[in-house]
Amino acid sequence: MNSRTTIAATVLGLTLFAGATAQQPKPQRGYDQRVALRGTTTIRTLRGPKRLDVTVAKIAVPGGGNATLELPEKGMVILQHRAGDVTLTIGDTKRRLQEGEWVTIALPAKVTLTPEDDTVLLDAIVVAE
Repeated sequence: MNSRTTIAATVLGLTLFAGATAQQPKPQRGYDQRVALRGTTTIRTLRGPKRLDVTVAKIAVPGGGNATLELPEKGMVILQHRAGDVTLTIGDTKRRLQEGEWVTIALPAKVTLTPEDDTVLLDAIVVAE
């Protein structure tokens, strides 16, 4: 291999490496949601059958900003904090979540996640009427 080929290969390798490790842009809504399951179920109530929409998803919020979750008007959401330091705000109430902690939130509610420096990961189960 001559020196020109070696330099060209090195530059190409560094360019590919830099592109692969470049920071991903923040999602437009402030968080990324990957839906694992979406479906409907019917439950029996005293007033008769009730149809519910159920979504199971993974949520990732990049550090350094905040994200307000897009949630339905009626129902509930169950969040499990998986990783990262985060403050959860529901309406005017703030609390810092511990890893592994489960939180159940009645809807409608304004739910905002404010991560520290690192990315926050949560599992979400949304049950909408």
